[in-house]
Formats: sequence, C-alpha cells, structure tokens
Amino acid sequence: MRLRLPSLLLCLILLPGLAWAQPTAGDVLREAYRAAEAQFEGVDTYIVTTTMEGSMTLFDSMKVYARKVETDDGYTFVTEARPFGGMAAMAGRAAPEGTRPASDLLGLNRKLYELFRNTARYEGTETIHGRTAHVVAIDDATALYRAMQPDGPAMDHLQARNARLSFDADTWDLLKTEMEVSVGDGTADRTVHTVTELQDYRQTGSLRYPSRVVTRTSSPLSDAERQELEQRRRQMEAQLQQLPEAQRRQLEGMLNMSAGMTSGEIEIVMVTKDVQVNVPLPEATGGR
Repeated sequence: MRLRLPSLLLCLILLPGLAWAQPTAGDVLREAYRAAEAQFEGVDTYIVTTTMEGSMTLFDSMKVYARKVETDDGYTFVTEARPFGGMAAMAGRAAPEGTRPASDLLGLNRKLYELFRNTARYEGTETIHGRTAHVVAIDDATALYRAMQPDGPAMDHLQARNARLSFDADTWDLLKTEMEVSVGDGTADRTVHTVTELQDYRQTGSLRYPSRVVTRTSSPLSDAERQELEQRRRQMEAQLQQLPEAQRRQLEGMLNMSAGMTSGEIEIVMVTKDVQVNVPLPEATGGR
C-alpha cells in the first residue's frame, strides 16, 4: 500500500504560501514600511540633486537636504528643498529664501502604514516596466496628502480620492501612485487626475532612490479658462524678444508650462543626478 501525506498536513504546509500569494493591503503597507526602515537605518543625512524636465519646468535644478532626527518612537527625517535657476531665479530669490519642506520616502511609507493599514484594499498585481507590483487602493487619501504637504494649497478644501499605489513585489519600492485631487473654495472645485511613476531605483549605500520621477496631471478646462491662458501666453510671447538671454530662457520655460496648462495636461519629470549619503549638510539647513 502506498502511503499518502494526509490532506490536513498538506494544507498546513501549503496555507502559509497561499496566504502570502494573496496578501492584504495591510500586509503590503507593512512590508513596504519595513523595507524603507531597513534602508534608512544606517542613514544620518543625505543630499539628492535633481533637474526638472517636461512641460512644466519651474527650476533648473534642486537639492533636497535631509537629516535624521530622533523622536519618542524612533526617528524621522527633516527635509528641505532648495530650487536653483528657472522661476526661482526669475523671482530674484537667493537659494536659502527659496527653501521649502520636502517629503522623504521613509515618511511616506510610515504614514501610509499608520493611516491606512486597516482600511486600504488589496487589488491584486499589475506589471510596471517589467516589474510585478502589488496594488493597494485607498478611497479617501486626504489625510495622507495633508500629512505629506502641510503647507500645500487650499488645504481646508482639498480632497484626495480614489488613490491606487503600486509596490514592487520583490523590493517593496513604491513604483506608482494615482489619485484624484480636488482643490477649490468649496463652491467651484477643480479635480485634477494625477499619476506619478517612480522609475529605475538605484542604490547608494543602503539607500535606494528613483532615478526618474514622472508626474502627469490632467484637468479639463472651461472655454473661458482656456481663452484666459491663451491671452496670457500671447502676452508673454510679445515680451520674449525684449528680454536679455538669461531671462528669455526662463520665460520660455514658463511658455512651455502655459502650453501644457492650456491643454489641461501637464508632465513634470524629475531626474536624479546625484545621491550622497552620510555627508555634512550646509549650516543653513540645520546640518552639522
């Protein structure tokens, strides 16, 4: 007589693997947070230098400075972004005056886990640039948007809905976000559909960072809004030839942005040029 493995024992062996084949949204958010924590554990400071491309070019380059700060429940990173050139230069700002808060990947993953581990939905997998990704859906992501951009526009009337986040099934890197953001005064809100892809992560020490971040936004315009933007564009074109070369180049960037706004679609491409880990920060950023 042939001996067979009892069916109960077979189930006990297979169930863990079957369960992970269909994780919950909380599982995915937890693993992404753990992976981010492991990357940042040995990081005290980092500097990321990026350039901006696409239909909206607000600056020539930007540096993000980040330093680790101890907290009651562990640590976080204080980040600061400094734009250089482009519209920042056109406004006549020195770099320290043009600083603004920036988000870090650890903080993003932490907030996702803390806010949505019990309410997000798992929606299976998709393939992004050849990578298998777990997809998590969040019906109302307003709390996340406000936590990551506390100084963002019109926060009292901002709503972020129908968010979908895709995480690499092997590395747990965030590969794509998609959501609808409504901003307005409560009576004439505008909804902007936003898709962001974080592409081609590369390693510097323990830190993995995307080499390209591509954001595409679309929002239908009324005929009156389109006519107003076209009128502004013609005014800028008339001024263009009267400006010195440096200012002309800056205004051309604004014209490209205006063209995208007129069509209702804008593409912003952030290209990472350099990542430095555990290096001294400039004194003005609070670094040591």
